[in-house]
Amino acid sequence: MKRFTTFALLSTAAVCAGVVTVLSISLEDEVRSAALLAIGLSGASGGLALVLKRRAMLRKGITAALGALVFMFAVRAVLLAVGLWVVHRAGGPELAFVAGFFAIFFIQQTLELSWVVAASREVPAT
Repeated sequence: MKRFTTFALLSTAAVCAGVVTVLSISLEDEVRSAALLAIGLSGASGGLALVLKRRAMLRKGITAALGALVFMFAVRAVLLAVGLWVVHRAGGPELAFVAGFFAIFFIQQTLELSWVVAASREVPAT
């Protein structure tokens, strides 16, 4: 569990890199706004996912962490749908939102699963 901070910092770094990338590229305002909204939603859900998985591992082990994984998939699906709805209502490009959301999601998902695997070696399965 001692490496949780490392994974949390890597997750934060992925979000920061996404924001810097979007801000450094010459994009239209609508595209930039949609991508930044996506990065924000995906980054926030990733942070919540890490915290929930850590709490689950500390309390009930790997089985509870897998439950947190399923719960966060549902939360992310709702955030994706709401974000797409907001971007569509504003007349923005949905593709920019989807690209920003999943660029951060895939990085964070890899980090989350890597942390769960590493932490599961220290906590007995229940």
